[in-house]
Amino acid sequence: MSAIQAMPAGDGGTRIGTILQLPAGIQVRVCGDGFNERTVKVSWEGGYYFLFFEDLEPERAFTAKGYAGR
Repeated sequence: MSAIQAMPAGDGGTRIGTILQLPAGIQVRVCGDGFNERTVKVSWEGGYYFLFFEDLEPERAFTAKGYAGR
């Protein structure tokens, strides 16, 4: 599953970092707004990331899912 690192900015805000792959089926915690209306900020294992809403399971909003072939 693709994720975008959420990095601290010098002004106390958040800036967009690199795109990376998180493992499928991980448990994440929603902790803030995304950088646009299609994303949400999550935390996982001490890091912060932006995920697209469509990559979160609707039944369990805090479990990220991955798709084969994406």
